[in-house]
Amino acid sequence: MKSRRKRRALWALALLAGLLLALLIEERLRGTLGLREWEREMRARGEPVTVDEVMAAIPTNLAARAVSSLAAQPLLSVGGAPQDAPRGMSMVAAGKARVAWAQESWLDDQRHTFTWQKLRPLFDYLHEPLASARERLTNQPFVVQLDYRAGFDGLLPHLTSAKSLAQALAAHSLLMVHERDFDTAQADLLALAALVELQEEERFVICQLVRIACAQIAFATLWDAIQSPGWNDAQLASLQASWERITLVRGMTAALQMERAVMLESSLRQPATLKRLRQALTFMPPVQGLGSDEETSGGLRKLWGGMLKPVFDKGDEIRQTAFLVVWRFAWAAQDRLSAQLRMHTLVEAGRSAVRAQLEQAQAGPDSPAMSPRGSWRRRRPDRFLPAEQPLYDRLRYRFAMASVTSVERSLTKAVVADTFREMAITAIALKRYQLRTGRLPADLQAIVPEFLGKAPIDWLASRPLCYRLAADEAFVLYSVGEDGVDDGGDPRPTEGPTNSVSVLRGRDLVWPMPATAAEINAATLRR
Repeated sequence: MKSRRKRRALWALALLAGLLLALLIEERLRGTLGLREWEREMRARGEPVTVDEVMAAIPTNLAARAVSSLAAQPLLSVGGAPQDAPRGMSMVAAGKARVAWAQESWLDDQRHTFTWQKLRPLFDYLHEPLASARERLTNQPFVVQLDYRAGFDGLLPHLTSAKSLAQALAAHSLLMVHERDFDTAQADLLALAALVELQEEERFVICQLVRIACAQIAFATLWDAIQSPGWNDAQLASLQASWERITLVRGMTAALQMERAVMLESSLRQPATLKRLRQALTFMPPVQGLGSDEETSGGLRKLWGGMLKPVFDKGDEIRQTAFLVVWRFAWAAQDRLSAQLRMHTLVEAGRSAVRAQLEQAQAGPDSPAMSPRGSWRRRRPDRFLPAEQPLYDRLRYRFAMASVTSVERSLTKAVVADTFREMAITAIALKRYQLRTGRLPADLQAIVPEFLGKAPIDWLASRPLCYRLAADEAFVLYSVGEDGVDDGGDPRPTEGPTNSVSVLRGRDLVWPMPATAAEINAATLRR
């Protein structure tokens, strides 16, 4: 009797194992066939899929040279800006920023007092390295050729140097404006734009995020610099032109294409891919919050550290390894397909944003008010990506969730940066109009096309930027922001403490106005 029950139990276990194996085989075949079908569909559309197809063409112009990331590092390295140098567009109140070059002294985070005179020796040390960097960026063109075939394991040492160079150029240009050396300040600002332009063909998302960071440093510095009355029209026109030929969304869209191709081609055994997988597949037993009672919780933690932790750690490792084996056999292809579909949604959103701006530019400044469909809030890619997935999908799509979720906001950051770029260009054109006429224009149509080739576009709304005159010879220039709602140029923060001000967190995205001495003093007392 017992032997019969045992045989029945073994048969039941064998049947269950067979069904489970059949399910896993079916899942493997479904994923493999689905991935192949997706590739065929993309190729039928003429969509570049592989790394080689997405890679930017190496320049054939003999005046330009291609260098590796490692070789680019010393070309972009200057040692960094003095840490205590003031930053451009330092917000002190909603819609108001401190003009750094106009300050004779300022406090750092530890409330130490600094002056331009104190920092001058440090800038003297940077004089030659910065001059060489400006020369390389503006007169000795080169492009950084990355090793995309190495996938996510490729090293990118030049990125740190690029951001440090942007900070050094920005700080030095503000010193030059403070000392009224506008020719050198202009050279610094032109080199900043050239640095951002240099990074356009770098087709990794992390490269484009560093590029956006460099651009934001440049825009903040431009804002600060053009508050000075010492510029002439030719200098301002050259600064304006340097940013008119740059687009940040295009570079990010190409980078998303490359990441999609790398995800498709990368080996699951590459260290970076394995790291992403292990992070996504981690099952950590609870350690914190073991009890609300302090004494009980402390006793359990002691027991955890002394006896149970090694057991649970080993169990977690076993579960993770077993899950990774199952995932690789049954779900790897499905997970790759999910990643491809999610990444393609991001790529299409980037292309749509570029098309929308081209259509708006062709429509001209008299185009109708924004439609809900044109708002980035309606078109942004995260709206079309599932926020919460069923448990089974969360198990099999671990790689897609770990890889794509980390870059979903990247495209929005590029759209915001391009909107701010349009505002910077417009602010320079307004400055040029004011120099010529002695007053600000009543509307933006007055500066098109003499000072601005086309009406400036709000990338977040697919319509022209908003502008109006304000009191005391000032103006309000703004974008409706990510929510797509026109709040009339309201710079107040949408959330968080009211004294926490940021140009990027207001109800609208507003080009700041210079803060008064009283506003600067009030902000200093609050720190």
